[in-house]
Amino acid sequence: MASKLTYTYKQRLLLGLPVLVLTACQAPLTWDQQLSIYRAKCVDFGFDPGSVDFAECVQGQDKQALEIAEKERDRQSQAAIARDKQLALQRNQNQLLRDKKKRR
Repeated sequence: MASKLTYTYKQRLLLGLPVLVLTACQAPLTWDQQLSIYRAKCVDFGFDPGSVDFAECVQGQDKQALEIAEKERDRQSQAAIARDKQLALQRNQNQLLRDKKKRR
């Protein structure tokens, strides 16, 4: 039973790896591409292109994307700070252990 589960895991890994590689190689969207996506969403929402409401919808889409990106940058920064603190604490603990061994 265990070998079958391992084989299934390997199959999933082999099938998922090319997708991961292709996704990682994808270039970020240009401003025009992103704007086209915002416009399409606003049309889907029922706004008429060229109307004030449509323009506000597109601006709202861009503002929301910027806010999400800013939150993600903040989250990554906080995670990096937490990792740095953890590494510093670990280094200090290791140094204390080395010092304690030297005293013996």
